[in-house]
Amino acid sequence: MFAHRGNMLDHQRTHTGERPFRCSFCAYSCGYKRDLNRHIQTHMGERYACTHCPRMFSRPHLLRQHVNMQHMVVSQANSPQADVEYERLQQSSAV
Repeated sequence: MFAHRGNMLDHQRTHTGERPFRCSFCAYSCGYKRDLNRHIQTHMGERYACTHCPRMFSRPHLLRQHVNMQHMVVSQANSPQADVEYERLQQSSAV
């Protein structure tokens, strides 16, 4: 089933809950070395700053997700298209 014995041992950890890989910066632990390497980037890697608020992110996709979820609603509400829609609603309720 597994090409290498190590792959099987890695997979077995998903069932046993064993988390032998530990971060030396915080209490994080995990079952896979690759997950630990990715986690360490949160401490050591480049930081991505939000231009709309003070939040910082360790990965660019997390910054994009944050901006889309937290700031796009505000941006859309202040867009020219929103102004046109507001005018249209104002005119239709005046009737």
